[in-house]
Amino acid sequence: MIVYNVTFFYLPQLSDGVRSWLSETWMPAATAAGCHPPMALAMDNPDPELHRLAVQAYFKDMAAMQSFVDNEGALLFGDMQSRFGGENVLAHPTVMTRIDL
Repeated sequence: MIVYNVTFFYLPQLSDGVRSWLSETWMPAATAAGCHPPMALAMDNPDPELHRLAVQAYFKDMAAMQSFVDNEGALLFGDMQSRFGGENVLAHPTVMTRIDL
């Protein structure tokens, strides 16, 4: 399983808008692209001037994840930045592979 984790950093005053956008746009797009239902994770906010949260999408393989990143992901990042301002919202993706220990 491939985990596509995106940590979103944004200004506190955008919190409601970013959360709504993720819920109404990002999460359905990832699900429609074939991942297991994404999980949103609250993160601690050591900097009161910057909020953050993570969304993890679980794909069956690297090809499915890469298809999402290249197609829907690129459009979603562009929409997010045009909606909230590229200087106000940052998305940091990380790709992880589940391993058995």
